[in-house]
Amino acid sequence: MDSNDTCPNGGKHKYITDEESGEIICLKCGNVEKLESNILEYKDRPEAEHGKKFVLGSFVGQTKKDRKKVKKKLPYLEKYDENLNRGNKMIEKYAGALTSKTIVIERAQKIFTQARKLRRQIEPLAAACVLYACRENKISVSPNKLSKISHIKEKKFTSIYRKIHEMKGKLLPLDKAINKVRPVASKVGLPEKIVRKAEKILDEIPGSETGPSPIGIAGAMLFLVSKETKYSVTQKQLAKAVGVNPQTIMKSIKKLNVALKKYKIKIG
Repeated sequence: MDSNDTCPNGGKHKYITDEESGEIICLKCGNVEKLESNILEYKDRPEAEHGKKFVLGSFVGQTKKDRKKVKKKLPYLEKYDENLNRGNKMIEKYAGALTSKTIVIERAQKIFTQARKLRRQIEPLAAACVLYACRENKISVSPNKLSKISHIKEKKFTSIYRKIHEMKGKLLPLDKAINKVRPVASKVGLPEKIVRKAEKILDEIPGSETGPSPIGIAGAMLFLVSKETKYSVTQKQLAKAVGVNPQTIMKSIKKLNVALKKYKIKIG
């Protein structure tokens, strides 16, 4: 950088260091010479080098008057790329621990970009997007399990999850217990005949009778169906497999027993 170079607008460049973005900018022509080393390099933000070509560029106009018009927006624009990159990395980390399907990562990242206008913290927003993408692709995942993976409290990202629903203006299919039976059974090694029996019984029970924890109900039904067979599994094994507390399985078993009695359904 040399302030003695001829400015395209005539005379010498007049460089200043922007305290908010860390960029060194010419007040006359808006040219960005470089970024401070503690911000970002050109290779990470090509728009800083070729501002006119990018929506989020740092090109601030040809005059000092133009620069004043956009100065208030610079802090948000400068953080946008950094936060977007950080969010995408969080999504890769969270989704990668839940499923090997790349479509979930791609979908969650797309939702994250759209949901940026919600102005929420990066980590909870990333977790909410992963939860939404998993539900959208019918991949079994409980908020509790996602909470353990991300180390974020459930309430922080489930509230954002609901906001994403509102933003997108559509509801996902209900997370039914019958859809959870097969994934849970595979985690504890239960055979196909146990799975089919559990699904058949759950299909006879109205969803309103099974409570708000479909994955807990699925685990509880597998416990009851396998109980008197050589494939029996413990409540503790099921709780560990689905990522919930043993108490959740226990409560779900009680709910199911009430429903089975009410609708006169026999397991044996």
